[in-house]
Amino acid sequence: MMTNLNKETLISLFEHDAPQSISIYLPMARAGKETRKNSIRYKNATKQVETLLEKAGHDQRMIKDTLEKLSDIIGGYEFFQEQLDGLAVFLAGDFYKIIKLPVRFEQQVEIGGTFELRPLLEALQNDTEFYILALSKKQSRLFRAGKFNIAEIELGSDTPTNFDEAMRYDDPEDQLQHQTISSADGGNTPIFHGHTESDKMKKDLRRFFRMLDNGMEKAITDHNLPVLLVGLEYLHPVYRDASRLPNIIEQGIEIRHDHMTIDDLHQLAWETVKKEVESPASKAIEQYKSHLGNDKSSADLSQLPLAAAFGRLDTLLVEKDSKRWGTVNTDKKETIVRDEPSEHEDTELLSYTVKQTLINGGQVYVFDEEQLPSAESPAAGILRY
Repeated sequence: MMTNLNKETLISLFEHDAPQSISIYLPMARAGKETRKNSIRYKNATKQVETLLEKAGHDQRMIKDTLEKLSDIIGGYEFFQEQLDGLAVFLAGDFYKIIKLPVRFEQQVEIGGTFELRPLLEALQNDTEFYILALSKKQSRLFRAGKFNIAEIELGSDTPTNFDEAMRYDDPEDQLQHQTISSADGGNTPIFHGHTESDKMKKDLRRFFRMLDNGMEKAITDHNLPVLLVGLEYLHPVYRDASRLPNIIEQGIEIRHDHMTIDDLHQLAWETVKKEVESPASKAIEQYKSHLGNDKSSADLSQLPLAAAFGRLDTLLVEKDSKRWGTVNTDKKETIVRDEPSEHEDTELLSYTVKQTLINGGQVYVFDEEQLPSAESPAAGILRY
């Protein structure tokens, strides 16, 4: 069961509670001899699972069944030859999900009452949707993309994508003013006043781009998203001059893309966009700082789990590796926080807060310890009210 990574996937994983929820994160090799290590990494991870289950006191039959499931859901040799940079595997009873990502994970194996999803959140959090307008005189194309996905948008039949065809059916303005005068022999001699061939081509290209831009305006459904131009250098200024699109990124990609694969185009585009557009995670930290000193911010871990459970937490900033234990009593509106799990059935409070924030429509961003705005707490949040 290969799964795309999106917010819905995360929520489905959070909603699947089970006493032995297994989360495995592994770095993977895409190609070459290094792919031989992929299966070894996974085998070592299953040995870690076995050790953790034994320490928790589970019987050998249960452990054997679990290890067999971890083997069965993966399959054989071919699975490990077709990898991206990171692999995440989740198993709880008969429920499982497998996610491949172009993001390298540190090896991590966790077993708890819920899946450990902060590495996935960290991978997803700087995702920014954007449009790619691949300019070409032969075939211009429009794509909508994010960090992990790209899809071509079909343009309307009235949108020209080929320059020659557009000019063939277009009714051009006269590029040359033509007049005749009488010659000495009584014939008519044509006199042309107008533009050079270069000027004519530029005007024709601008006219083509105006028609193309009209179609782009109709096809782009979210005009708040940035638009990245990709194409040969001379096409960029002409399209920018002709376009009415509001969010064209200043730094385009000047390259011939006609023979590029969509995956290569996507990778190149993402590397440019992530540098040009401020990441959502950075914006979240600045928003939190703007609320310091008022009742819209909190870094109190005795308050954040309850705020998340009651839908009051709009944005959660949480440390990547920290764990805090305790109990959350929504009836008494009380949270008890402990640094270590007790003999009681404690909840891992950071995972709980992440889960409740997502389920109630909030945003979650994961950071290293030194990146968090509050040095005293592994979590901070922006409250809705």
